[in-house]
Amino acid sequence: MPSPTQNLGYYRLPSIAKNQLVFISEDDLWLAELPKKYTSQPITARRLSANPGSPTIPTLSPDGKQIAFISRDEGMTEIYLMPAQGGPARRITYLGANTRLIGWHPRKPNTILFISDHTQPFLGHFHLYEIKTTPGAHPQQLNLGPAFSISHNPASPGAVINRNGGGRRAADPAMWKRYRGGT
Repeated sequence: MPSPTQNLGYYRLPSIAKNQLVFISEDDLWLAELPKKYTSQPITARRLSANPGSPTIPTLSPDGKQIAFISRDEGMTEIYLMPAQGGPARRITYLGANTRLIGWHPRKPNTILFISDHTQPFLGHFHLYEIKTTPGAHPQQLNLGPAFSISHNPASPGAVINRNGGGRRAADPAMWKRYRGGT
């Protein structure tokens, strides 16, 4: 039998903001408050969700007050939002399409970035979207063409998008045959 100090479990997809750590374990969201200084004392995590679907890609807001995540509670993958201290999750997208969370917009408060193949003729052809976290907000497609991810430059208004980072094309080894850089 394991000792009480052993941390058994499979912990994945961590997200850190301020002194909080949110992660997935046992197909649920968990939150742990991190100490401000290193300590050898065990840290206790508490379960935040027990939904019918399996949440994935949890992302804490920069202020640490909200958690955005993907779940299949009602069919297709959609984005949900919940308070970081616990409470009911609120579905914020209703696209009925493959949706993947990128994270919180670094320059627009309370705005989430994601990709979806909504309105696309083929599965896995993703475009970038953003949505405000206010109730009733509608997703806005970013006019950047097909993309799998975006990274903003913290020092200037620039951003870089990745068109080949995932989906079916990344798993196709023929796409990378004789690749010499520059993508």
